[in-house]
Amino acid sequence: MVHVEIFKKIHDERGGLKVTFLFWVMTIFTLVGFIVLMSMKKSMEKRIALAIEHEQNLELKRRVTKPVIWWIVGATMWGIISMMFVVWTFIVSS
Repeated sequence: MVHVEIFKKIHDERGGLKVTFLFWVMTIFTLVGFIVLMSMKKSMEKRIALAIEHEQNLELKRRVTKPVIWWIVGATMWGIISMMFVVWTFIVSS
């Protein structure tokens, strides 16, 4: 019952179903993205260590660092989209 009352308060105070849905989409997107990034972090650290260890082998270095670069690009995009979701939520709710 308490959960239903809290949901009704959020639903009424923030301007309806649109904002509540946006809030949950933002929350899930942020949490899932954070979990994915943290689960891949150790693998990317190992790849970087391997690239540093085999500095002279350019082919191996290129093959190892390409996923790391894409991981950085993905993390950056995830961060930008998460910030846009937060800003959008505040704009819609005001």
